Amino acid sequence: MKFNLIINADSDWQDSCNEALKLCQSIITNHQLDMVFFFGHAVNIINVSEVLKQWQQWQQSSGVSLCLCSAMVELHTNLKPNQQVEGFKVVGLASWVNAMEQADKVVEIN
Repeated sequence: MKFNLIINADSDWQDSCNEALKLCQSIITNHQLDMVFFFGHAVNIINVSEVLKQWQQWQQSSGVSLCLCSAMVELHTNLKPNQQVEGFKVVGLASWVNAMEQADKVVEIN
């Protein structure tokens, strides 16, 4: 089964990101996970090195695409327009919509 996951977090985004990482690790043991989309306050992951490093390490070992919503990055972070974050892509909502269309299951973490 093919999954895609969105982290649509509020001010408790760190808890949401930690729970999402556990879920992602579980999903890839028996299923395919193509994308994790960071939305809302979840894009703040790029500002907290401890949480960021955990996701970067997991991405390197899993190969799953980690995507940050471009509009949310602009709103919630200090990332410059052409600045890159290792292991992550900054994409628009169209990329997430396309990923949802390709998935058998979409999971949302709040």
